[in-house]
Amino acid sequence: EVYAGAYAMWGTIRHILEPIRQTLFLKIIWNHLQDGSKIMIDTIDEERVHLAPNVDNQYQYRDQLSNKNEDIIKVYHKSSKTFTLAYRFTEQKLFKRLADANFKNIQRVEIHKEPSRLVMIGQK
Repeated sequence: EVYAGAYAMWGTIRHILEPIRQTLFLKIIWNHLQDGSKIMIDTIDEERVHLAPNVDNQYQYRDQLSNKNEDIIKVYHKSSKTFTLAYRFTEQKLFKRLADANFKNIQRVEIHKEPSRLVMIGQK
């Protein structure tokens, strides 16, 4: 199938913990897009995470998983008493993954009401 666009919403990619698999995920999407179409990736910006209203408060808190890999964090969800693992994306890291997957014209889109969000667009 070939699609006119793709959207990976609120943190999908951050639960793919290995950078090589993140790039593979994006390459698979790239292979299924029409020429000139776009992808939009929406995740959290770890450089601005302190601006997120639901982080480190009554809903969740975050810990670095280990000193070996600073890119992986454990996110505790207080209401369900569970945790998830997540990759610590920054604008530079997400830009690199999109570029490595052959996307062009990569740019960040600012979400003024939610400055902790990292939204980037790339074009096939």
